[in-house]
Amino acid sequence: MNIQPGYDPDKKRIVLNIELNLLSRYFNNFSGMILEDTGIPKDTEVEQLGATTARITFPVDPSQNIVKKIENGMSIGVNMETMEVFQKIINSFIGSALRKELKTTEFIPLNGYPAENLKEDIQAAVKNKRKLCIIQDFSEYQAMSEKNGKYVFHQYMVEHGTHEYTEVAILLYQEKLDELKKIFEGKLKLTNWC
Repeated sequence: MNIQPGYDPDKKRIVLNIELNLLSRYFNNFSGMILEDTGIPKDTEVEQLGATTARITFPVDPSQNIVKKIENGMSIGVNMETMEVFQKIINSFIGSALRKELKTTEFIPLNGYPAENLKEDIQAAVKNKRKLCIIQDFSEYQAMSEKNGKYVFHQYMVEHGTHEYTEVAILLYQEKLDELKKIFEGKLKLTNWC
């Protein structure tokens, strides 16, 4: 996650640009959480700039914020309580979105996990219509932690209901891991969920 604060002097608004991979799936939830919170400043706006980027803007409250001109631009002091409210909402959004992703995703390690266990896992995934996250090694799954915010995998996602999903399910059910590796090892990309 990356948050870049700024100031728009023409509109007299504080700007928070947020880059977060979870926004690609859950921007509407994010926007709703921000706009519905009673602790945010009046007239706050949220817009999606790109698949993983959002911008939050809110007006400067002259009684609580200080705008100073500095040689190369402007500096703004923002009420810390306001920033804490935004940080709390963003953290809550991340926690909720990650829980949803984990609940609807079945991890399929290409290495370090028994084929017979994958056969059982794929049956549960198909039954519960979970998408498949093919990862390089079971150790990546084990390293996942909400405590330290580590959700980084060499991965390839396969959505439920696709031809590719059916192909993966059949190979796993037949315990043909070598064939699965041949197909997917070259497609894995290092991805940070947050």
